[in-house]
Amino acid sequence: LPFDGDFIRGAIELDTASAQPVVSYLVLRDGEWARLNDDSGAEWFAAPGSGDRIAGRLDFLGRRVGDIAGYRIDKAVAEADGVRYDSLAEAMAAGAVTLLTNVEIPPDAPVGTATVDRNGHTLLQGGVSVEGSTVIVESGIVAVSGGGAIHVTLGDLSAFGIATAGRTASQIAASLAETGANGIAKWESYILGLDPGNATSLPLADIAVEDDAVSVSDCGITVNETAGATVTYQVLEIPDLSSPNVATNVGPVAVPGTPVLLPMGDATSRFFRVKVSIAIP
Repeated sequence: LPFDGDFIRGAIELDTASAQPVVSYLVLRDGEWARLNDDSGAEWFAAPGSGDRIAGRLDFLGRRVGDIAGYRIDKAVAEADGVRYDSLAEAMAAGAVTLLTNVEIPPDAPVGTATVDRNGHTLLQGGVSVEGSTVIVESGIVAVSGGGAIHVTLGDLSAFGIATAGRTASQIAASLAETGANGIAKWESYILGLDPGNATSLPLADIAVEDDAVSVSDCGITVNETAGATVTYQVLEIPDLSSPNVATNVGPVAVPGTPVLLPMGDATSRFFRVKVSIAIP
């Protein structure tokens, strides 16, 4: 910054964390930055400007030696249906998107079709098909109940009987949340390798007697590893068949395909069922 033939280094620091942005002025003195203050000792002042525009001015001995102007921004990258999102993936899952800055389509973008208004910004494709304002994500995530998300492809969904053409991520998620003929949510059947169109396609307890122990394992499940979920099962014992919903956990938590051995002890008969659990990242 020129001043009487010499150069004075100045800086303006903005704090936009509060509803009213404030500004502080600094000059470089003896190799260190010094914060200027007014006659009352105040070092922070209301930042001039209007709306999101913020301006600042650095004065030295009554002379203007520097100006700064900018725009107040936050970390939101996109807006969907009036809501600002820090993640483009979240905005794409919510609805029609308006960009707030230059951004690249992230690896966790939701599978499906999204409408994106670039709003004068650059949308980096990242290997995803972009046709004008339409973004088609062939392989991505779908949100499921509980706040998690599973990985799917449009081909997987089509083979699973879920329409995808021209449908948004939220519409696809709603279809996956529907209950299949087997009484299980379709996204759960997708993870467990079950057929939601077949009422008999269910996890089953496979029980066999081995010497003085009972071997129990889950049968009928082929975990879809690409979905990104973790599947385990727990053997439950039913003490009284007249109350089949009253059960006690027995044996360790296991993964499908790994049998659990339970000693018979002095019992002549025991009754078991299997509880399957799905953990979504």
